[in-house]
Amino acid sequence: MATGNFGLVWESDPDQCGGPDSHMYASPLYVEGLTMTLDPYAGMTFNVIFAATNKNYVCAIVAFDPNGVVPPGSVLWSQVLGAPSDQPGQQQDMIAKGIFGTPAIDLDSTPPRLYVVGDTDICDPATPCRKHRGFAIDITNGNFLDGWPLIFDNTTIGDQAPDGIQVNGPTLFEEVNHMDERGALTLSYDKTILYLTFGSYQDAGPGFLVAVDTGIVSGTPAILRAFASAPNADPVTHQSSGGMWAPGGPALDANGNVYVVTGNQIPVLDPPVPNHWSEAILVFAPVGPPDFTFNLIGTYTPWNHCQMDEWDADLSGSSTILFDVDPSLTSTPHLLSIGGKQGNAYLLDRDNMPGDLATEPPCHWIQGDPGHRTHLDPTADPSEKSLFGPELHDYYKSEDGLMQDRPGPLNLFGPYQEDCHQGNLARGRTTPSYFQDQNGQAYVFFTGSTKPGLCSIDPTFPSIARTKLVTPAPDRPAYLSLDAYDDGIIFRNPGIGVISSNGNDFSTAILWVVDPNRLRAEPLADSQPILYAIDASSMTVLQMVFRSTEGELVQAGKYNTPIVANGMVFVGTSRISAYGLRQ
Repeated sequence: MATGNFGLVWESDPDQCGGPDSHMYASPLYVEGLTMTLDPYAGMTFNVIFAATNKNYVCAIVAFDPNGVVPPGSVLWSQVLGAPSDQPGQQQDMIAKGIFGTPAIDLDSTPPRLYVVGDTDICDPATPCRKHRGFAIDITNGNFLDGWPLIFDNTTIGDQAPDGIQVNGPTLFEEVNHMDERGALTLSYDKTILYLTFGSYQDAGPGFLVAVDTGIVSGTPAILRAFASAPNADPVTHQSSGGMWAPGGPALDANGNVYVVTGNQIPVLDPPVPNHWSEAILVFAPVGPPDFTFNLIGTYTPWNHCQMDEWDADLSGSSTILFDVDPSLTSTPHLLSIGGKQGNAYLLDRDNMPGDLATEPPCHWIQGDPGHRTHLDPTADPSEKSLFGPELHDYYKSEDGLMQDRPGPLNLFGPYQEDCHQGNLARGRTTPSYFQDQNGQAYVFFTGSTKPGLCSIDPTFPSIARTKLVTPAPDRPAYLSLDAYDDGIIFRNPGIGVISSNGNDFSTAILWVVDPNRLRAEPLADSQPILYAIDASSMTVLQMVFRSTEGELVQAGKYNTPIVANGMVFVGTSRISAYGLRQ
């Protein structure tokens, strides 16, 4: 980067992967040293990028040929899952709805395979059969594997599913136009279970976490269980309750426990109703023998979850990151961090998830307060249970009539308010990024969209916050402290950041972010995304060291992240664009 010779090196041909009007919500995936089995590349080994588009195309693209025969950007194979939903009333963000969630790759099975879910129609146009379908693809040749696709609809995971499939129901899985699989797919460590999530558009229904037997041991791919974020089918309410939107998808800890995040409940339930999980982090034991079901083992809900429900401040606008630190430094070495649409930063002790396993905490608001907009005290009962420091913040106020500043979760992208978080008003929708330097100091980076005033949709800076993990003493919990902001970077709706570095040398760390350069509700057809590189280690101000030029990147999706491998940065738009040092 310091040479000034960094920039666009090559691009793939979009006409070979769905066309120039395609969009990638799914992030690219990278595999090194993959030997192909299809002609004319059979027996040849490449570093390969996998791309999945809203047009339901999955493509294998050469990132590097060690033999120098096939140029980078060449498409080795492309496969289409079926027609996407592209009629008026079916589209999302005014584009076709096909693959939105990032696929998952299994390199350990034979053959190596990619799992992907799309809104597809594989029938004759005269007799459409639009469904969410899950496929497994042999990544060495692009062929579909036997036993797939699996269909995800109300007869397979909803209230009409076979006995024993649905957990926490009965719950209607809404029709395909109202549901979407936007979160990344996640594989269990032994590759036998595939986890995927669904949310409901137009706030029409609950979210779903699904466990699929991949068939690599049993021989038969099958849906095992589907956990609904709330029962709603007795009677059917067609109301939102805990959509699982987080773009990073389910997260796994070292024990294989599964972490998912839910969104808002409409209408607000005051008092809370058992087994209705909105604005929550849910932790499940691994799905496996003997019962192969979802066993809830931990929960967390923010102190102001009822205000978040009322004003669409989805916690599931963000995904969780899990990380561990030296246990000699703190009583909470196994940690979790998350953001959300309110622009806050949360930190949790994974060993002691603070919520109840049956019901969310009572609403923390003033009865009769119009809109429940009053700034309150997170430490008052029912109190906030995440980890936070002793610093006082002027956006929290004591409830003793003195209106004193109070501690609580960090608000990074303000101004802090309880209302105005839906659509373009949201302050954040991405997964945090984690880095630990050579001295063991941990940092968590958040991207977002600060607003110039209350209930404003206009973005301003700062857009990036670096927080520092503080470990006060070996017998005390850790917490996050604001460490640095950018100086003048304005994101409109940033994707997930990724950090590259030379080992754990913090002086070489770079945070890469793609901003679609459009607000959440703006159409994507003419978007011009921008790739940013930010010096992650600048002591007081996070400084931009590279910004792609206007129009260099063509229209893209939302929520995705670039990937960095072998000195190259790969960005998915309607094509794969590779950045690096130019000759």
